[in-house]
Amino acid sequence: MNLRKEQNAPRGELGKPSGLVRNSIRHTAKWAAAGALGLALLIGAPNNLRAQDVQPPAAAEQARSTSAEQLSSFVASLNQPLDSESHPANATDPETLAGNILTMSGLRDLLARDRPSEEDPMRAVYDAASSAPIDQSLIRAARNLLAIADERAAAESGPEFTVGRHNDDLVAALSAIDLGIGEGEEQYVGLDPAGTSIARILRLLRGGQSADTLDEEDRAVPRAPLPLIAPPRFDPGSFVLLTGTGSDQAVAFDPEVTPTLVSLFGSEAIASNVMGALGSAYATQINNPGDLGAQQDAARALHAALSQIPANKEIWSRPEFNAAMAALARGDLQGGLNHLSNEVSFNAAYQALNNLHYISISQRAIARIRAGATVRFPWRGNEDDFLAYRRRQTPDSFDWDALHVDLGVEYLNLLISGFDQTLMINPDTNTATVMGDRRRINGSGHSIELNTALTLGGSMFEIPTELTLHFAAGYRWWEVETNVGGRSLVASDASPYVGHWGLRADFPGYDGQTSSFRLERLGIGAVALNPLVYATISQRWMEGNEVSLHTRLTPYYLLFWGNRFSPETFAEETFFQHRIGADLRPIDITYQPNASSTWFFGPGVRYEISLDHDSEFGGIHSLDVYGNVGYRHRRGFEFDLRGGAAGEVGGEKYQRLPWTPTVSLNITLTPALMSSDEPTDSGGESSD
Repeated sequence: MNLRKEQNAPRGELGKPSGLVRNSIRHTAKWAAAGALGLALLIGAPNNLRAQDVQPPAAAEQARSTSAEQLSSFVASLNQPLDSESHPANATDPETLAGNILTMSGLRDLLARDRPSEEDPMRAVYDAASSAPIDQSLIRAARNLLAIADERAAAESGPEFTVGRHNDDLVAALSAIDLGIGEGEEQYVGLDPAGTSIARILRLLRGGQSADTLDEEDRAVPRAPLPLIAPPRFDPGSFVLLTGTGSDQAVAFDPEVTPTLVSLFGSEAIASNVMGALGSAYATQINNPGDLGAQQDAARALHAALSQIPANKEIWSRPEFNAAMAALARGDLQGGLNHLSNEVSFNAAYQALNNLHYISISQRAIARIRAGATVRFPWRGNEDDFLAYRRRQTPDSFDWDALHVDLGVEYLNLLISGFDQTLMINPDTNTATVMGDRRRINGSGHSIELNTALTLGGSMFEIPTELTLHFAAGYRWWEVETNVGGRSLVASDASPYVGHWGLRADFPGYDGQTSSFRLERLGIGAVALNPLVYATISQRWMEGNEVSLHTRLTPYYLLFWGNRFSPETFAEETFFQHRIGADLRPIDITYQPNASSTWFFGPGVRYEISLDHDSEFGGIHSLDVYGNVGYRHRRGFEFDLRGGAAGEVGGEKYQRLPWTPTVSLNITLTPALMSSDEPTDSGGESSD
């Protein structure tokens, strides 16, 4: 707490609150009585003393020493967690709470003076109070007193709201604070968040009624102060990018061995091997057009199959065939296929290549099941300091420091989708000819993903800000099956991948002083090599004693790019796909039944579309509809459960992802809080 000391103020002239604190000695309970007595003895106000209050010097000094000890106990109680039931700001009896407010006001007056001499018993009280959260405690106490008043006013029966014989003293003390806030006096700047609460209490104490509306930056909270609420965790949604760049294709081949091929190659077994190797060679061209090693392996495999042809076969006398064999022996797959396509006797083999199936796998899949667990390792001292900064218990800036590290693992069950296109190789052009329509096919995939995040806390433009560096990587395997003539053809892949990485900034703001409409989060990064930018804006509609309502919107932009293979030209082409979307949570409900538990409820919908309307992805609308239930406990346990459905509509049907149910569960554990006797009351957020 930063208070300006009045160096020239004469001892005994502390203004209204000091004399009023003395008058509250006889009426407040426990700490309030002791504190008021101590301040009265310290300050002294002869004009207000009655005859029975005048004591001999020795007796006054003894009472003064005793009161200093009791007042020190009161100051110590202010250092308890603000959500502690025994904290003076959380008294449930309005008369006791009013006395505590008077004592806190008197302590503020004490700190505005010079430090007492070493012989003065109040020296210890002064030193202890200088580091106690007096302003924050007074703000909480004022809000809690108002909450009690509102609760009793709303009740059809029960006790009326009254602060007893503290009424006049409290009116005078709060009037001085209200005036100081209104005039912008430095001594009262720290109490500005309670300005509206104090004004409403004064109206009640003077016989009026509390205002029906609340200021956006000053909301009544429950009598037991609640933990700070972090925004909901950032959720990547149900749509998953399979790879960073490139295009996943596969070619399945079901060779047909005819009598002509048996005669050409010498036997049915050799013919089957040759046709399989030939189909695999063209499949390699489609699947791995830029992979020299894969093409060399395919060339050698085809060379080995062709080498099985008996030497007495007429094909060995053909120049183009021998040129093809020489090229394949060198590992030149393209050259070997070019020579084979020019070999007339090989036409029968190419005519049999009418059952080549080109399978294109969509770069985007749907996470049908997402289950993860994150363990958080906090720097408790840094988190406590950052919390104090958010509550304005420290100066208006905060040096950047590490708050916590998150380590997590996540499993994803994926719906893989693509299309099957039957092709025939044209030997005249050595290219593929499309036969028939594309058929939509589906398969399954799995991912194991590891993620880590480091969160820093500090001030940006004198605003509390959290910066999180995050990175995810994993291993994914999938399989898609298509059926041709009663036979099963399978395309599959298994490989490591890089997931979502980047920098995220969260703007939690000061406790009780955030604007109703604000920027809540900003992120920049990529999914593998696909740039991603997003932001979250929120509108607070209501914040009551236990329930708050928000609307949150997270628009984002994704540049999806890479290389994909054209089966028509057997060549790679670079593509760029601009995608925009937004995640809308129309009604985010936060419910805090007590100081330990926080619940989150609300529906949500995510929408995404490609801006490349002329491409094969044009006109496809991606939708992810879900409901969310979350829970956070002060002892370091939280979970986020979501369920719904995701799919696509519009555009080419073979490019659409089919609708499927989705469910996700993420758990975050903070072992340091589970074993701690005094858990922090700052809400955390799970990593991505």
